[in-house]
Amino acid sequence: ASMPAILRKEWNPRFAQAVTEIMGPMGVLSAGSKWAPLAGWAERFYRMRGFETHAHGTIEILKMVLANRGLGLPR
Repeated sequence: ASMPAILRKEWNPRFAQAVTEIMGPMGVLSAGSKWAPLAGWAERFYRMRGFETHAHGTIEILKMVLANRGLGLPR
């Protein structure tokens, strides 16, 4: 279960940043705006990336758990 969490924590912030850069100023419009592309999904995704990185432990802890339990490496 740690591997999907690690991948999500590594790539979601990068993807959110890329989507926001591609859409430019329109990418930060919220769902209530009639000009918001993708019905405001890009803005919500970008805003939630900060919470995603800290939920369920930091990436370093997840990597340590994976190394210890999954690969059998010593602490």
